[in-house]
Amino acid sequence: MGEETLQKRKRWKNNINDRLKVSVVGLDGANRKILELLGLDVEGVTADLISTIPPLTPPSWTSILTGVNQGKHGIFGWQNVNIKERKIRLNDSRDVKYPRLFELLSRNDLRSIIINVPLVYPFEGISDLKNVIIVTDWASPVQTIYPTELYSRYKEYLVDPPHAWSDYENLTEYIKNVHEFLTIRLNLYYDLLEKYDWNLFFIVFSETDWLLHKIPQLLEGKKLELVQPVLKEIRNFFNKSRELSDVTFIVSDHGFEVKNLRISVNQILRQYNQIKINLFKSNIIRVVRKFFPNEMLNNLIRKFGKKVSLPTSSVAVEVDMRNSKAFMVEASTWGVFVNENISEITEIFKKRPEIKQVLNRHDIYKGPYAKYAPNLILIPQKGVVFSKGLSESIRTKIYEGDHETKGIFFASGDMINKNAIMSKNPMVYDIAPTILHMFGLPVPEDMDGRVLKEIFKEGSEPARREVKYQQVDVERERVKDTIKRLKKSRKL
Repeated sequence: MGEETLQKRKRWKNNINDRLKVSVVGLDGANRKILELLGLDVEGVTADLISTIPPLTPPSWTSILTGVNQGKHGIFGWQNVNIKERKIRLNDSRDVKYPRLFELLSRNDLRSIIINVPLVYPFEGISDLKNVIIVTDWASPVQTIYPTELYSRYKEYLVDPPHAWSDYENLTEYIKNVHEFLTIRLNLYYDLLEKYDWNLFFIVFSETDWLLHKIPQLLEGKKLELVQPVLKEIRNFFNKSRELSDVTFIVSDHGFEVKNLRISVNQILRQYNQIKINLFKSNIIRVVRKFFPNEMLNNLIRKFGKKVSLPTSSVAVEVDMRNSKAFMVEASTWGVFVNENISEITEIFKKRPEIKQVLNRHDIYKGPYAKYAPNLILIPQKGVVFSKGLSESIRTKIYEGDHETKGIFFASGDMINKNAIMSKNPMVYDIAPTILHMFGLPVPEDMDGRVLKEIFKEGSEPARREVKYQQVDVERERVKDTIKRLKKSRKL
């Protein structure tokens, strides 16, 4: 390391504001309607927060915490699709290819508490854990906490989440279960908030997403009374976090809207003979899906698809991925993998009135991992949701709540200008660089987001201070972190 670099790093260390406390309350799937229902009694700056394409939990929260697009952090959906080997598995912490905000803070001896953020497990995938407490999210294979010595203290609160909203026929019962789950977990959340030292407190409440999926009427201003008990608990927690913070943000990974039409992308491809189906396996899976529980379906897929790490990846069993010209694996990614004839496949989708736009992956994603994204990204018309299903019609009328690109941004605190006029709507990429700047840390040069300087009061320290940038060799840092972990575990 050169003398000039050492001197720069020394100056940055001197500028770090290690007394600052910033809390981020994440409301998964929340839009302005949910923010209004939350009934905050505090003023702040509010705007729409523009999500990733697609507006989906794993890539969006990862972009919020990294400040970069999917082409740089490598997360395009819940599933990791290896086209060459025809394998599909769930993403986990080891698949995030860019350091997240709490990792950058930890390297500078700033402490973070991270709760319910996707893709934090296994903990060995986190590059710097020495200043971090982590509680796993609902999608983690285990409900646990890091450091592991905290598990015995809090295990009674690490209950399984009721995230499978579609499994509940009784709406009242489901809302009751969500409320009970939240009430139990809040014991853990409040304890970590009030009893531990932190500079960044980042928590995601997924309950808002579950409820909007289950009760699309909320988006039309109906059945609001049903969710008030849950929202009251979240509001009380926000108020407590605000009391203990210099600045508090509310952000969401995406918004929600009512969907009226479902389009089966794989059935469109089937109509044009662009997809090859394993008919025998597909028929068996269709029958089991119709008459038997999900667990039986999962067992069947595991038996048929030995190369499928993710039990519910029925596409890998039903579709001949090697001999198909194109196919969709995960509908919520809006993505289609193309083996050949990409121009022909593009024209097929451009003819569909339900599809607003057909984009090449390199039109959206920039970075070393863009090549792993689906080849085509289909932008749906308003009110349209995609399906990968092979046992349904191309067009199905529905009434559901699902994701759209406008989430929420709210900031409150002594240094925040409540009357700030945003020059443009903030994007999910803007959160990480803004918080780094607040702490006096340089922003990595390759971050896609900008520092939202307009939200700060004129004359406040972050408003006065010039944004500093730093060149970061992400791959080199990842290698160094891996070596450090291996040495610590005595595997090297």
